[in-house]
Amino acid sequence: MKFRFLFIALFMSFFCGKFLLAPVYAQTGKIVGTVIDASNDEALPGANVYLDGTSFGAATDLNGKFVIMQVPVGDYKMVVKYIGYVDKIIDITVEAGQTLEQVVTLDF
Repeated sequence: MKFRFLFIALFMSFFCGKFLLAPVYAQTGKIVGTVIDASNDEALPGANVYLDGTSFGAATDLNGKFVIMQVPVGDYKMVVKYIGYVDKIIDITVEAGQTLEQVVTLDF
């Protein structure tokens, strides 16, 4: 009986802490954007977008759009690369619960 009570108490504390309180303490943000050609404003599908020194990143879709979810709050250097174009590095700041929107133009 004591073991069962302990198991239920541990399970409930884990459940409450993990699923109910997690949004309150969320310290992440989201980065969304589009990568386009600077000369003609056409989307660049398959461009690589990542945060330098982290494992966070994404590739653009057919419309040049990307989303990087659950990025910890902080300052980053966002790197954008596409074959045949000059790489671009942008200083960004991710804030808790916010969506940072970026439109990135790349030159040949």
